[in-house]
Formats: sequence, C-alpha cells, structure tokens
Amino acid sequence: MLFLEPKFLSLAIDGITYDENPITNIIGVIGIEGIYDIPKLVEDYPNYQDWFVEAACTEDKEKWKCYSPQYQAPSNLQPLGFLLIHSPDDELINEKQAISFKEKLEKFESLDVRLDTDISGKHDEMLSTEEVARKMISFCNSLQR
Repeated sequence: MLFLEPKFLSLAIDGITYDENPITNIIGVIGIEGIYDIPKLVEDYPNYQDWFVEAACTEDKEKWKCYSPQYQAPSNLQPLGFLLIHSPDDELINEKQAISFKEKLEKFESLDVRLDTDISGKHDEMLSTEEVARKMISFCNSLQR
C-alpha cells in the first residue's frame, strides 16, 4: 500500500517521521502471489472469511476495501516499475487477483506494469525457488533511476 499512499510508510517504520519523503526512493514494487482484492477473495473462497480475512483484517465487510490495494487511489504517483508474479499452480489464491490488479495499475501512465505467470510451484513452495529469485533480480536490474 506504500506506493498508493505515503501515510502508510510511517506505519511501516514505527511512526518515525523523516525530513525527506522516503517514498520518492521507491522505484519498483514486486507483488508475489498477492491478495489485492479482499471482497473478491471472499467471493471466490467463502471459507477464507472466518479463519483468514476476519482474523487478519476485520469482520466489518464495509472496511475490506480499505485493506485492498485494488480499491485504493494513489495520492501522488511517481514513475514506478511493477512486477506481479503469480503461479498458475497456486492452490490458495487464484490468478484473478493478479490479473485484476494489473488491469487497475495499467490505468496509470506513470507505471510500468508486468505480470509474470510463467512460473511453477504451489503458493509457499514457489517463493523459495531460484526461478523467483532470478525474476526478481532481473526486474530490479531493469529499473532505471
């Protein structure tokens, strides 16, 4: 959520305020097997509501969108590279999460958005593969500052 709203940065660093806005130093974001739309997640996986969504976020369905990048509008969007990685073998989250989020991000001209589904492995397994590491390194090396 940092790329959408700088106020979230202070939460990520214990509320410490810096003279210089650290968000301007971010040039790329990588999302791996991400949940970008909580209402859609519960629609696709109703059993996630009790044990995951309500425990991690809130029972208040009206607030679920507040926790979902899919529904957030950036306040000050600088040029960024975006890499979304999602394995078709993911047994916990479907590819629709990444596809919908990519479509949302592509509406912003300042973003270079890439979706990579050319990877194998289940949700947790694929995270520790050399393939994911190579994709992340390649993406980071491609970013221009």
